[in-house]
This record gives sequence, C-alpha cells and structure tokens, in this order.
Amino acid sequence: MADEIEEEAQIINSGMATCRLVSSPARKKRNADGETNYSVFGYYISITNNGYNYSEEVPLLVYDSRCLNCSALDLTCTKKVEWKLCSM
Repeated sequence: MADEIEEEAQIINSGMATCRLVSSPARKKRNADGETNYSVFGYYISITNNGYNYSEEVPLLVYDSRCLNCSALDLTCTKKVEWKLCSM
C-alpha cells in the first residue's frame, strides 16, 4: 500500500481547494536499449473538513501531456507520436 500523506489545503471556494503535492520522480528515463520510458506519477486524493470523515478517493495523474495521453478514469497511458521534446 502506498504511503498516506496529509497536507493542509487552502479553500478556494465551495467546490475547490488547493494543496501541495509531494515531488514526483524524474519524468523520463532511458533503458539499456536507449529507448525513452516516460514516467507517470499518481495520487489518490480525498478531502476532509473534520479529520475523521473523508471523501471518496479520486485519482490524479501527473505526466507530460506533450508525450503521453493518460486517463485517470481507467489509469492508462499511451505514448503520443514522438517529437524532439519527448525524445531527449
């Protein structure tokens, strides 16, 4: 199971809040064959206003949209056509 982290949120309005997220690892890595692997970092976010009752968790994916198409609904990603900013 992933680590659980609590962060205090700033309320923007009755339907929106913002909070700090833990830093993600490097987004791009090269394997032994020189092929670029694009990383996706994810969170399950829930919110509480009393510290006891939490909302249902919602997935949040952090990725480079220039290189990947990702869906938080089914937790899948597909690589876009490579271009110079994605193949470094």
